[in-house]
Amino acid sequence: MSYIDTIKHEYLGQFGSRSVYRILENVAGSRDDFDFGCTSTDLVIGGGSGEVPAIIFSDLDYCVGHFLLEWLHQQFALKSEEDVIRRLRVGGLDPEKIRTQISELAEAPHKQKIAFAGWSALDYYEAVKEYSSSPIAHPYRKDSVPFEHWLAQNIGEYAFFEMSQHLKASAELRPLLSELVEPLFENFHNDLN
Repeated sequence: MSYIDTIKHEYLGQFGSRSVYRILENVAGSRDDFDFGCTSTDLVIGGGSGEVPAIIFSDLDYCVGHFLLEWLHQQFALKSEEDVIRRLRVGGLDPEKIRTQISELAEAPHKQKIAFAGWSALDYYEAVKEYSSSPIAHPYRKDSVPFEHWLAQNIGEYAFFEMSQHLKASAELRPLLSELVEPLFENFHNDLN
């Protein structure tokens, strides 16, 4: 039995070889401990003791912000700025307001939003190695963004498309951008469908 089995949770699927859970209750304790504390708004990769060390995402809006920033970055890299701005305006959106809203979501430092519960340097190294070479659609590239941001982008993509009912700050952006934004990573696999 893993630590996660002592907590009310919902199994969501797999991110690489690691299970992903939505926490359904508040548990006292430090987010830094192997047997971690968490809240009912957290998303967790890995189950702690008896499984693999957990990564706790305490703010899905922060993750959505990182995903949308990467989506915008890729739009500007693939198309001219005028094309991207025109596409947003055709959708009835103010490009500068959208850019500002997305940036504000992703501004907070990751240490406040992502916790590596009970992780050692070796655990971190192994996770980077796994996600850099595992058979997932879009592996982590060390030359792109910090590992924590890549994790946030992937979780943000899942939350944007599959968990809109659990979003707060980014909930306003979801209906505005849903017709424009397309998946970038598709590394999350929902076993329940």
